[in-house]
Amino acid sequence: QALHIDVTFVPTLYEGMQKVVFVKDNFSTSLLHYGSTSESADSEFVKTLLEETFVKFNLYQHPDTIDIISDGGSENKGAVIQWVGNLIAPPMVKKITANTPDFPFYNNMSESTHRTYKSEYLQGTVSADKATHLKDLAEFVEYYNNERFPTLLYGLSPMEVLNGATIDRHLFSEKIAEAKPFSKSSIESKRHSPWVCCTNWLKTSISSYS
Repeated sequence: QALHIDVTFVPTLYEGMQKVVFVKDNFSTSLLHYGSTSESADSEFVKTLLEETFVKFNLYQHPDTIDIISDGGSENKGAVIQWVGNLIAPPMVKKITANTPDFPFYNNMSESTHRTYKSEYLQGTVSADKATHLKDLAEFVEYYNNERFPTLLYGLSPMEVLNGATIDRHLFSEKIAEAKPFSKSSIESKRHSPWVCCTNWLKTSISSYS
């Protein structure tokens, strides 16, 4: 079990910059929780989101280790590290910083969410004010969790996987295999149709006069 967290900055037209934090599940890629503030998205803000996530999804009773992955920003230290340190197992919770020996990769799971929100969903537009921004944000999370079907989930939505649906990595290959006999017979029938035969006769006739 791994959760990804990160802060992104989202402008509004009339009420300045909003700081958005998503809490993302690594396996299902679903967005478990999110928050937005026009104030400082500090470690207290991030800690509160994590606490709410743990309550919402009953993660305090989770039997396995939970890794919380973030970048090295100050908002992911302080109160967050203190909260993790005070947890009594189970669950075992580890705070891991991306791009370090513990996790020598970028926090791409979070960064991809930010790109999807700003480029795919907002398409470069800017919310007018905080109220519109919060509405757009809620609609985006619904869209992201239930209306997108990432390639790595093989035809399932993030929320379907989070709710227990099994990822079938052979689904598409089976569908392609099923389609091949039909495609071949379809091509053969077209090859011998009166129209194709007539077309071929015309091509032969024209070439004989050229």
